[in-house]
Amino acid sequence: MIIESDQINIKDLLIDEPQVGKDSWFDPERDLTVHDWQQMTKKLKDHEVNRREVWIDLARPMMILSPTKMVHLFTEERAWEFARSRESSFDMPGRAGPQFQTTDSDIFEQAFNLRVLCPHKIGQINMNWIKVESLMRRITHRTAASTLKDNLMMRSAIKLLYPEKEVASSSGIKATVGIYLDRGRERDDWEQFLVFAALARLLDSQIIESLDLTNKDKDQMKDYVEMMKNFAESDNTWEFFARQAAYLAMISAQEIKINDDGLQLIWSQKTEKKDAELPEWRSF
Repeated sequence: MIIESDQINIKDLLIDEPQVGKDSWFDPERDLTVHDWQQMTKKLKDHEVNRREVWIDLARPMMILSPTKMVHLFTEERAWEFARSRESSFDMPGRAGPQFQTTDSDIFEQAFNLRVLCPHKIGQINMNWIKVESLMRRITHRTAASTLKDNLMMRSAIKLLYPEKEVASSSGIKATVGIYLDRGRERDDWEQFLVFAALARLLDSQIIESLDLTNKDKDQMKDYVEMMKNFAESDNTWEFFARQAAYLAMISAQEIKINDDGLQLIWSQKTEKKDAELPEWRSF
């Protein structure tokens, strides 16, 4: 006879397991498929052999999307070797590539690559602060949309290289991102918004919340990234899709941390019931 107090409640056999990104409207671990990763990985390996100059252009967004998936595809020493072989605005020990005229986008791209792929090597570079500070002074007090964009890129670059420096200025950041949000809504073209919203979030952790994105905005951004994936499938060029997906992840993540270990996306933690293994029934 079974006594009532000894009866098993199936609900008690359920265990709590943290689910990463449960509240995020875009989570690369959830929303990118095995096939997506296989294609990007195949392309990355091909670049390492045949097109080293663009290897970083794919490695960086893949590292942002999933550091764990990059463990066997990437080493910091390898990325540093490739970074030194490219043209650079920075002085790097043993750099083989020529130096060129510093621009806002050049500095930003190189800073972004170094922080994500070679964070422990940043101490070895010498940034030309005269050029940077001169450019910052020229663009800080201008308000044209293109200049606000340059300002945002420069400030983001400095933040990536030197997180401890106070480079953010709240004035103009929201306005700049707002311009591209309006354009995205009007034209259903989210390319520029994704880039600059992600950059702005490096400087202002609350910027995304302040924009009051609607569910329609979020769905359209996800649809846009999905469309970029379709283009990548058709012409086997995965770099642009990976970059746009990485920017979307930076916008959707709960938090972004810039530290000695690189750039890390922090996802919200939720608990969800998961079926535990049921006890074995035996007959005696």
